[in-house]
Amino acid sequence: GNPDGGHVLYVGTARGVARVVDDRVELLSALDDSAPVSVTALCETESTDGVRALWVGTQAGLLRRDGDSWRRFTTADGLPSNLVRCIATTLMPNGVPSLCVGTTEGLGLYSDGAWTTVDRASGLPDQSVISLLADPISGRTHLLFMGTTTGLVRWELDAWRVVDASDGLPSSNIYSILESVSAQGNRAMLVGTDAGLARHEQGRWKLVDVPTDLPSSRILALCETGPVEGPRTLWVGTTAGLARNDGGRWTRFDKSSGLPDSGIRCITEGRDDNGASELWVGTYGGAARLSNGEWSSWTVRDGLPSNGVL
Repeated sequence: GNPDGGHVLYVGTARGVARVVDDRVELLSALDDSAPVSVTALCETESTDGVRALWVGTQAGLLRRDGDSWRRFTTADGLPSNLVRCIATTLMPNGVPSLCVGTTEGLGLYSDGAWTTVDRASGLPDQSVISLLADPISGRTHLLFMGTTTGLVRWELDAWRVVDASDGLPSSNIYSILESVSAQGNRAMLVGTDAGLARHEQGRWKLVDVPTDLPSSRILALCETGPVEGPRTLWVGTTAGLARNDGGRWTRFDKSSGLPDSGIRCITEGRDDNGASELWVGTYGGAARLSNGEWSSWTVRDGLPSNGVL
């Protein structure tokens, strides 16, 4: 969000955080004299009274930015590990919002100013939480999906269920999770692994039939773009390029297509000034945007602190 109005995109890099406002890059200094931080995750929250905060996951703890002030959370404050992998938000059973932080030593829940750790001692099957997805479609409270190195963990009201390769996933290493609605109106979930893509719909897991020239089977990012209601376009980010599925037709993008690098680390949807959908991509060589069929990119030459985006 941009307190001054207009569109803003926060960009996490290997040397700190920047934001792109009206195509200009602005650096965000963190914690005064601290050394540049290697960013691993970003999440923006908004309180009930409309106050926004930016949460920054790093390899040295979690940062929160309120206005121009920063605060760091570490294991000394109750974070399970200082190496943060992912961040999401959910509603607890009492209806109170909670920040969910995936780390290398379990899941941290931050609610009402206090931390709670969910790890093996609490029943979590795998302490290394790589990706997170709260349940945005059904609106059910305290339903969280966690991607781990031993499968997809579904957690609801302290009940655990693990889905792994024995259930039909191509691999138990889960790097990315996306929930959507199929053309028939059914809820569906897509899971990216280190060995391909799987889809869960109407109670069944199926491997997604992708073309043999998909850039790589290691899928680090998933995203959908398009109108709020109607057909959506699926984007699959891999370590060797980007693939688009538009109505069943696959198209491949890489550095030769206009991306700053073929290694895709993150994907998100944005909106232009007219409300039209656009795609933002973080790569090992900078940030890129696809808008109206044309690629634009931002690198250290444009003001990014590092070309390694997330």
